[in-house]
Amino acid sequence: MSYSVRIDQERFTPYKDIENLTEQMLLNNNELLKKSEQFLYWAKDMITSEMNEDKTIEMFKESSACDELVRGLESPLYYWNLLSFEPSKDRIELTYKLAPNCSVMYVEPLDSHFIALTGGGMDMSDTIELAYYILQGSSPIEASGFYTIGKIGENVLKRCREEKKKVYQYELNDFVKEAEEKLLTCSEKKG
Repeated sequence: MSYSVRIDQERFTPYKDIENLTEQMLLNNNELLKKSEQFLYWAKDMITSEMNEDKTIEMFKESSACDELVRGLESPLYYWNLLSFEPSKDRIELTYKLAPNCSVMYVEPLDSHFIALTGGGMDMSDTIELAYYILQGSSPIEASGFYTIGKIGENVLKRCREEKKKVYQYELNDFVKEAEEKLLTCSEKKG
């Protein structure tokens, strides 16, 4: 189970001083649009003698640069993945070692622990899956590939998947040692 959490923070737009600015207000105000960094960058090569300013603004409103500007009006959305029990200190430390893009959080009002990503903008499902195995011994998800974890994390995750049962702390420690030895052996062969 995961929760969506919207966190209020300063807007990443040139409009942070305008109270309650909405997408509609922005798109209906060409003067505000023309002042945006996105418009200025996008339009620098677009305005020609044959094209008037109004037509340029309308073209901008249909562009991905305008979508980027509008997305900047919203606070970012973060996902927290619920853990079924409180993880041990050893498991948390191993998570930070092998899945450094994850953080373990305790949310007092919910009296629950969560996995939270500390990075974003890419598929980090392998990191989340590995963190679940480390923290709970099993994972409710399976990543389609290995994108953000290193070779040691990848080998540990493969071993966890092979077990087809709950993975215990001592097994994780063995998997890490195996993966580190495998990586060291590969490095020595290359050298």
